[in-house]
Amino acid sequence: MDKSENEEQIDLDKLIRVFIKIRDRRAVNQKEFDTEDDRLKKQQEEIKAALLKHCVAANVSGAKAESGSFARITSTNYWVSDWEAMHTLVRDKAMPELLQKRLSQENLKTYLEENPNATIKGLETNSKYTISVRKGKK
Repeated sequence: MDKSENEEQIDLDKLIRVFIKIRDRRAVNQKEFDTEDDRLKKQQEEIKAALLKHCVAANVSGAKAESGSFARITSTNYWVSDWEAMHTLVRDKAMPELLQKRLSQENLKTYLEENPNATIKGLETNSKYTISVRKGKK
């Protein structure tokens, strides 16, 4: 091995060590942030519960104060327990707008792997190289 190959190996080792050190520090930072953020979210939820209780007791839908205002709103979520029936409704009523425009990345990848000659009009793709770094054995 000549000197330039050895220098490249040392540089690669240093880059990997620094990358791992940064990743580990970011994990610590993220854990600290998540812990503090969870504590703050819990406090906000307790305040929201007190404000909601006030709305019920005072029979109001909100209130104003010098520091700001709040309003009681209705939040509704929908979900499907029978996708076959939902697909039938969407198809029969011609209402594709009931669904979100999003592809299942894994299912499409599998389809394309199983059908390498398939062409899908309007389908665009973007591939890029990434780097995966792992710790070495000590």
